[in-house]
Amino acid sequence: MRADYPWIDTLIVLAALQATAAVIGFATGHVFLSLWLATLVYLGWQLRYLVLLERWLLRGDIASPPDAPGIWGKVFASLRRSRTRHRSRRRQLAQLLARFTETANAVPDGVVVLGAGFALEWWNDKAASMLGLRSPQDQGSRIGNLIRSPEFGAFLRDRRTDPITLPAPANPRLSLEIRLVPYGEQHLLLVRDVTRLQRLETMRRDFVANVSHELRTPLTVVRGLSETLADEGSSLAPEDRDMLMLIQQQTERMSRLVDDL
Repeated sequence: MRADYPWIDTLIVLAALQATAAVIGFATGHVFLSLWLATLVYLGWQLRYLVLLERWLLRGDIASPPDAPGIWGKVFASLRRSRTRHRSRRRQLAQLLARFTETANAVPDGVVVLGAGFALEWWNDKAASMLGLRSPQDQGSRIGNLIRSPEFGAFLRDRRTDPITLPAPANPRLSLEIRLVPYGEQHLLLVRDVTRLQRLETMRRDFVANVSHELRTPLTVVRGLSETLADEGSSLAPEDRDMLMLIQQQTERMSRLVDDL
């Protein structure tokens, strides 16, 4: 019963102290003084445990709380359990954050967490290398002040969800595809290196342009010759006219293919 209600011990101590003081007061003829002194002793006893509590909290030691009877023992035990749970949660959160950071750094794309006003809150290593971000100097800075591009500024201002392509601030030879993803009150900035894709696209366009250009010259020659022969169609045998018509049809077909390219 008393273990469940530790304050009972405190009341018993206080009652016993007051009773003893009253007896001594009646015996000496100074009842009020005796009760006052007993109250001071009791307050001093309580103050001692307050001081022990403060020192224990400042030390941050959860393994050895001060020994205390009654309700003070209950207080120390309760605080120890609370601090143990708190430290366990902090350790779990630290482990979770470490795993998240490790996972984010393993992503081949840059990831930037933007807070209010597009202020930098967190970024992975890939984003740091592609955007030239520095930690902790750039922490809390507006990303628009670090990436000075009119197109990027309009991209942020309009909060566009379609990606844009910009030269990398840290290396203008690289091309970055940047996408803004809203979530809650924050935004994710996803950055991808598309330099190789752009080079392949340029090679494809150049190849198609060169092929279509080189095909036009022989097609023009074949078309001109076939038209010249067609003008002299009266002197051609029927089978020659059929072959000439086939040449003209295939030349027109090839010309349409070149135009499509």
